[in-house]
Amino acid sequence: MKKIILFLTIALLISFSGYSSAQENKNPKEEPVYSVLGSLYNWKTAWEGKNINKYVSFYHPDKNFAGLPIDKFKERKKYIFQKAGKIALSISNLCVEEKKDEIITKFTQYYQVKDHLDIGEKSLTWAKKGKDWKIISEQFTTIKSKENIKLSPLGVKTLEKNKKEMLVLKITESDFKKLKVHQSIATTFKFIIDFPQNYKFDPQEPSIIHLKSSLIEGAVMYQYNNCSLRRGVIFLAPYKDYTIVASYNKGLVVFLIQN
Repeated sequence: MKKIILFLTIALLISFSGYSSAQENKNPKEEPVYSVLGSLYNWKTAWEGKNINKYVSFYHPDKNFAGLPIDKFKERKKYIFQKAGKIALSISNLCVEEKKDEIITKFTQYYQVKDHLDIGEKSLTWAKKGKDWKIISEQFTTIKSKENIKLSPLGVKTLEKNKKEMLVLKITESDFKKLKVHQSIATTFKFIIDFPQNYKFDPQEPSIIHLKSSLIEGAVMYQYNNCSLRRGVIFLAPYKDYTIVASYNKGLVVFLIQN
């Protein structure tokens, strides 16, 4: 571990190329997607933590789920949470589609409790209610598979020191040169990475990644624009300004994030 940290530190010192300081993304059509991605991230966290009130709050109160009105749905989920024990939930192969006033998130869901692993394709449809996006429909199709989800190449660890952190991404040098990186502070603080159009995510890599640090709150990797383009969104803690600098060395791009 010490060797890895030393390598990353040397890589940063050798060749920094400035990417961006905080700037607004002026495309308002993209902002609802980020709100839904943040809600999806928190929905997953509430489910894993068995926080029934928080979990149910993401569902539209006027809709039925699993054939039940929201109050009965809550009772059912509460019973399941109590019986489940520890819940491990992973999301991969996330695709986001916009259709009129709705946003659809489709992904492969890995749900594990005790010795039981349930894998399937899930679709959540989100619609606006007031200022928030709520789930209005939920569909799940089981996949009979015992495959294990892989570790993601994005942000495996962050190194925190004096409010400076490193985000590590495995990528080829040619793809690194095609990356488009920018920040948006219009609704939430986020660091956006647009990958080359031919860049391929492994379908088994986690799409939602928890990064415990003071500056980075989490990451979402997804496909958009009819699932043809690839994007990564790093959610940053709510500070006023950020500076992000990148260096590349031997298959790794290291982003230094500081406020």
